Amino acid sequence: MKLLEEYRDFYQRGGFGKWVVRDSGFKFFLISIIFLSFLFFLVPKKYQPLIPLLIILFYTNVLCYVPETKMCISDVFPKPSEERTLIIKNNGIAKPRRINMPKVLFANCIGVGLFRYFNLETDPSYYEIKRMACHILNSCAEEVRITVPRRDFHPPRKQIIIVNHTETPGRDAFSFFPFIRKTSKMIVMQHNFNQIISSLSRKIWGAWTIDKDDKSETGKEKLLSEMEKIKNVMLEERDELTVVIFPAGKVPKTCQECRNPTKFYPGAFYLSLLTGYPITPLINDYSEKGVFSAIVKEPVDLAREYRGIFVNKPTVKEFRANETNKELLNEICERFRNVYLDEYRKLKM
Repeated sequence: MKLLEEYRDFYQRGGFGKWVVRDSGFKFFLISIIFLSFLFFLVPKKYQPLIPLLIILFYTNVLCYVPETKMCISDVFPKPSEERTLIIKNNGIAKPRRINMPKVLFANCIGVGLFRYFNLETDPSYYEIKRMACHILNSCAEEVRITVPRRDFHPPRKQIIIVNHTETPGRDAFSFFPFIRKTSKMIVMQHNFNQIISSLSRKIWGAWTIDKDDKSETGKEKLLSEMEKIKNVMLEERDELTVVIFPAGKVPKTCQECRNPTKFYPGAFYLSLLTGYPITPLINDYSEKGVFSAIVKEPVDLAREYRGIFVNKPTVKEFRANETNKELLNEICERFRNVYLDEYRKLKM
């Protein structure tokens, strides 16, 4: 089945093997709290703090939330081409510049996170996290548009997804999940801006946090060391793996700033050249009309395309120090920045 049809059918049904609820599901959550609260009278006092955790775990293991959405696939939006777009409409569920997460979905999100954090769920493909993240993406705006480059598009087994932040990063944090295979492991590159959040992110959704300080010598060495570790993990992986990187770095403050990225950093591109993982561009946009767009483009095999042009080196540090590679990386950064600029020009039309 084609990706968009598979995605639409899965989320309209709410997934497999669970009791499907919609917004009324919060009533069931309250009922489960009342029912399980009787456990307070049956367990020793020292174990009673575990009851709220059990309630949440019980709830998220039994019920599956499905947003009140209307999904349709368009062959002609945004322009007649090979592209296909899944249009998800949420009637008033979210206002511009605000993510409105239904209470029942919030409870699901907490439960899934607790499963991962306490090692009750250790699936390396993060299946439950992917499912929950897509639920959040589906209901993150009044209208969500997910676009693929052709009808039979499916994500590569191994890939680097490059993706941009919008002025509402709570939305684009979930935009890449539809383009990761269900059975694929994943690594999400994340700046180490808070130790607590970094710790939770590593445990819950496979984030690899790094310090992006490349101005001091110590910062550069640390950054290169971390990128070397990531490169080795990518080369050693025998099965499916998706690495997610935000090459523009910063979070824009306005829609106009989002649509005019001024610089891309080379990390994703030298990892692609060194490992052979293709680059899959994903362009995010949140318009002033409250429409969130996630547009994926055809994967690009940089290692094959630039074979014989770049100078292969055994380490990231040596690769980046080579003058030929430096020039090539600058060229590639500008090439992919233009992919984003071209797409934003279409969105403005």
